[in-house]
Amino acid sequence: LRHAMRNQRLRVLVYGHSLGTGVACQTAYRESTEGRPVDGLILEAPFLSIPDAILKSPAARLLNNLYGDFVWRISDLFMSRDVIGHLANVLILFAENDEVIPVEHATTLHELCPDSSILLTKDGHHNFLIHQEEVKVAIKLHLEKLERTK
Repeated sequence: LRHAMRNQRLRVLVYGHSLGTGVACQTAYRESTEGRPVDGLILEAPFLSIPDAILKSPAARLLNNLYGDFVWRISDLFMSRDVIGHLANVLILFAENDEVIPVEHATTLHELCPDSSILLTKDGHHNFLIHQEEVKVAIKLHLEKLERTK
């Protein structure tokens, strides 16, 4: 990533799906704070943070009852909600009927990031959203927008 960013002619787009959206947000934020902002970010089925994503699940409640506050023992909580407002050229892709992450995660991230656009698709699920035609079109339009802004 850093090699690509040193080459001024290359554009860097970070893409993450599900748990990878936390990694993508943190990477984009870190590079931005170090003076090397990425050109764009695409988040497919993102979540606000690890605690927000799992504390409401029945399995997490069970683990918390058994082991006590296990979530806070995780080394990286991927707090995307805390950094997304500092990022630019963000596209959020989400299926309204995602069976893993509530749609409010995507809409809240969109609200927190002034320079974001969102596609909420009525079809699709948590995985394989990328195969839908409307998602492909949204990505193509996002890439064209990045091309015009460079």
